Amino acid sequence: RSRASFPRATVMGNAAATLAISLDQEAAYSGGSLSGRAYLYVKEEIKCTALQLEVFGAEFSHVHWTTQETHGSGENRKTVTKHHHAYARRRLLRVVVTLASFPNGSLPPGSYEFPFSLVLPSGLPSSMYAAGGGGSCKISYSVKARLYRREWHKFDIRAKRPLLVSAAPFPPEPVPYFASPHTVPINTFCCIPNGTITLGAVADDTRLSRGETFGVGVAVDNSSTAQINSVSVKVKEFVSWRAGGHSNHEWRTVVAASFDPLTLQGAAKKASADIKAAASPGEARDAVLHRLYETLHSGSQRSSLAIPPTARDTYQGSVLSVRHRMLLRATTGCCITDPELDLPVCIGPPPLLGGGPAGYPAVPMGVPVVALPVPIPPDQEEASAQSF
Repeated sequence: RSRASFPRATVMGNAAATLAISLDQEAAYSGGSLSGRAYLYVKEEIKCTALQLEVFGAEFSHVHWTTQETHGSGENRKTVTKHHHAYARRRLLRVVVTLASFPNGSLPPGSYEFPFSLVLPSGLPSSMYAAGGGGSCKISYSVKARLYRREWHKFDIRAKRPLLVSAAPFPPEPVPYFASPHTVPINTFCCIPNGTITLGAVADDTRLSRGETFGVGVAVDNSSTAQINSVSVKVKEFVSWRAGGHSNHEWRTVVAASFDPLTLQGAAKKASADIKAAASPGEARDAVLHRLYETLHSGSQRSSLAIPPTARDTYQGSVLSVRHRMLLRATTGCCITDPELDLPVCIGPPPLLGGGPAGYPAVPMGVPVVALPVPIPPDQEEASAQSF
């Protein structure tokens, strides 16, 4: 068949032959199957020994930082900013399969197809990309084909195409979290006590999937003269990567919601006389905790949040990491420490629809693997390849 007829294939080659890779699916799950075909179009007889397929995956990091150097003195004094770069890589996957051997040492002109099918290892992280501070990091996978040639002065013929990989989804059972209440003393002029503010929260699930909607309950006790201006909940994403003893990072708010303090039970400020007339500190503390528990258990003060499909997976690797935290904060006035709760959360791929890798049950709320939240820029070899 002609070079232009290769279906959804990445084509690379020279005048003597052209090699292409076509995948049956644009993305695959960790622990799932990967299949496709390697196409070889030979224009004129070519001397070769074997055709190999390689599936490769790795973490990559590129860190950028600057230093300043001062030269000269007086009017000739000059400060120069120097830019530095460091790179790191950790291999995650390398599978090599021989698709064909050519004992005669050559191939006549013609069009050839070489189907392949393999199972990816379990435990692979999802493809991802992030940039910040002049550097970047990524987890990327690719499928490569290589036709080995016999002549020492002839280059091997190669083809390469990117592969999107999704980590296996979390089990469907939720992991709720009941946060320990956080009490902040309220002081005027940093030394005059004026009561306390206590914040409590509960999350329906902390093992979250992209596209999942979950509930957060909040309870507050304002036993102070300070006014609570707002109560908010945010899920934040922190990406950091390392190389050469330096690091870059990037962070963003994935999803946020707010509560109207006027509608929250116990959020209204109190008069100084009421605070002084309160029970003993121990009894007051027990009463506050009991009220917070009752409010959270009743589910009367809740908000729903949806993890967007653009969220990255939580991941801890050798040269990069992605962390997620759920932060709840009651914002007060100036010069007052705001009570805040920090809840650990993990974000992962959506549940599978209609089945998946062994050990990961299918559930009806699944979403298929989709494009990356942040596209991975192609490397030089991928950018020079032609897609058909």
